[in-house]
Amino acid sequence: MISIVLPVVDEESILDENLGRLARQAGGSHEIVCVDGGSRDRSPAIASRFARVVASPRRRSIQMNTGAAIVRGDTLLFLHADSRLEDGALEAIERCLTASDFVGGSLSLRIDADGSIYRVIEAGANFRSRFLRVPYGDQGIFCTRDVFERIGGFRADLALMEDIDFSRRLARTGSVAVLPQRVWTSARRWQREGVARTIVRNLAYGVAYAVGIPPNRLAGAYYRNLGPPIAVDSRTPAENSPHAAK
Repeated sequence: MISIVLPVVDEESILDENLGRLARQAGGSHEIVCVDGGSRDRSPAIASRFARVVASPRRRSIQMNTGAAIVRGDTLLFLHADSRLEDGALEAIERCLTASDFVGGSLSLRIDADGSIYRVIEAGANFRSRFLRVPYGDQGIFCTRDVFERIGGFRADLALMEDIDFSRRLARTGSVAVLPQRVWTSARRWQREGVARTIVRNLAYGVAYAVGIPPNRLAGAYYRNLGPPIAVDSRTPAENSPHAAK
């Protein structure tokens, strides 16, 4: 069984369509858990029609750890609320982890919009993840439960770059796959902020993180245009681990 964990905050405009499709793909073979980080809209009510809903403090890393701590599957798939899976993706993930020595991986990114610039962006993202074996969260990161617990889950003290940090630690435990099956991710952030501005911003933050600037120093500026900055949790990563949540 694959346990699909979706962190959610104020996503009522997209949940009905996205979760409806995901529920049909999951059928009775896989489970879906939506971890709500304090939505002020109807997100929890909509999500409850398709998935198990649990509450969590608002931060993607904490929400994903909260979901991972309560699910039943041996395989975990962390999916963004504004993403949707290509048909056959769940089956491909199962085959990858049962018929090979991969410890985890991701799907290939497809941006859900027309335009050659989006094809360039997704081609670059897919090349990067295949070359570096460090997929980002919008590609749908998956892994086995035992590996997730062994590496301590997502670092809940990180307000930004938690997906990159997790992927790096995942890659140190074994082989990471980037499957050809696609995850279609909304283009709304590029459309809202402008494609060129978003590309430059993402590159700048990526370089800053790579040279050692702490993610929580970058988080305030990153979220300034997306909403209120997310406060840094004062607990240690160990206290926020999936083991501590159980």
